[in-house]
Amino acid sequence: MTSIILSKSRFLSGLQCPKRLYLEVYHPELLPPPDSLQEALFDQGRQVGLLATKLYPGGRVVGWGKGGYKRAVEETKRLLGNPHVPAIFEAAFEINALRIKTDILVRNADGTWELVEVKSGTSVKDVHMSDLAFQKYVLSIADITIDRCYIMQLNRTYVHPGGDLILEKLFYKSDCTDNLPELISRLPSKIDDLQYALARDMVPEVDIGQQCRDPYNCPLWDYCTSDKPEHYIHYFYKMAQAQKGELENSGIHDIRDIPDDVPLSPIQRRIRDVLIRGKPYFDPQLQTILSGLIEPIHYLDFETFNPAIPRYADTRPYDIIPFLWSMHIEEGPDNIRHHVYLADGNKDPRPEFISTLLDTIGPTGDILIYTNYETRILQSLIPFMPNQAHVIERLVDRCVDLYDIIRENIYHPNFYQSFSLKNVISALVPELAYDDLEIQDGFAASNYFLIMLEESDPAKRQALRKALLNYCERDTRAMVVLKKYFWGLQR
Repeated sequence: MTSIILSKSRFLSGLQCPKRLYLEVYHPELLPPPDSLQEALFDQGRQVGLLATKLYPGGRVVGWGKGGYKRAVEETKRLLGNPHVPAIFEAAFEINALRIKTDILVRNADGTWELVEVKSGTSVKDVHMSDLAFQKYVLSIADITIDRCYIMQLNRTYVHPGGDLILEKLFYKSDCTDNLPELISRLPSKIDDLQYALARDMVPEVDIGQQCRDPYNCPLWDYCTSDKPEHYIHYFYKMAQAQKGELENSGIHDIRDIPDDVPLSPIQRRIRDVLIRGKPYFDPQLQTILSGLIEPIHYLDFETFNPAIPRYADTRPYDIIPFLWSMHIEEGPDNIRHHVYLADGNKDPRPEFISTLLDTIGPTGDILIYTNYETRILQSLIPFMPNQAHVIERLVDRCVDLYDIIRENIYHPNFYQSFSLKNVISALVPELAYDDLEIQDGFAASNYFLIMLEESDPAKRQALRKALLNYCERDTRAMVVLKKYFWGLQR
């Protein structure tokens, strides 16, 4: 019987869940297309990996061309045999129905090699070790002697001085060699188990559990829960995975069936009761809260990006950079004005971001935000602009979190266990839902901004700007409409 090829990505999928592996191999049509977050992570990983190769001058990248993987394997063999090639990037190997593509192989003088796996994160995780172990195991079968194994990652403490990046400081390597033998010793039986699962004519039976979210969110979650109740216990708001499992093992699959004696937080109990009644809940104290808001009310939203590779002087990998703010200012029900700032060009947007915000926002009145994200961004700007510290701190003090107000006082069955602005507006004011927008979440907004920075075509650049402005304007307008909606319920 011919074994199905087990690539590194398939092995890691199977390590998380054999059902996921089986469906990815035989029913790839069930996999949803990558969402905006996944696309951003893929692109980020490619950029980081390409930059890391510059640490090895003279290295050669394995080409694929029309021959596909077979050609890449042959090209790898040729480069391995050339002593003048100091490093090989994307080396391809296939042996015993196992397939890997290594990030970097570095040639040692004694004929051995260093294996370097590049990750775009800033810390070594268990899944990275499994990744590295699988590669070393396959290389040993291919008679490639690996002396040391490394995980190369970004150095979060590196501060970009401006100008050219100092790659030797931007990246750091963790020597993982001594941690691999035990993992590698378990690989043959694990590989046999996965290849046996793939050779069978049935989908492996795996219950919903921790593996659905660890180490990554499984892309097949919707498929695997398609036959579950609308208010499935595993959807429940902020309930520990262990408690969900205990309830399901006791025969409780629907949130509405949770007994009264099960310990729940006040919000969880409110959610359960609302789902049982099938009617939304609005706390009477909402009237008092809304009456206490001080006009003019400023509805404020930020958009940010956090590049893995720092773009601006005095920033580190993954520093959060705000590039867009939207603000509706309400000085009465019929007097609402909209203001916006969107960075343009490749300069650091933070000085203009905060200066335009301070020029626009009034000295009095509450600032309505959604989650405390805006306050965290404002506070992060204080070290960058210490001369404005007292002004920024006053803005923070004026902020009122609409998210907290809604979470503590409101629940609608169609929130579906999420208090995100997108879910709340879709349930309460569906005509203002985000479905008509090109950009529908913050991750997509970050991607669009980065694409806009690199776009040279004026028409395309303008279209990207328009999409960004429409998305951010919708966020603050949604808060205006929600506040009006809640006020109308109470009168």
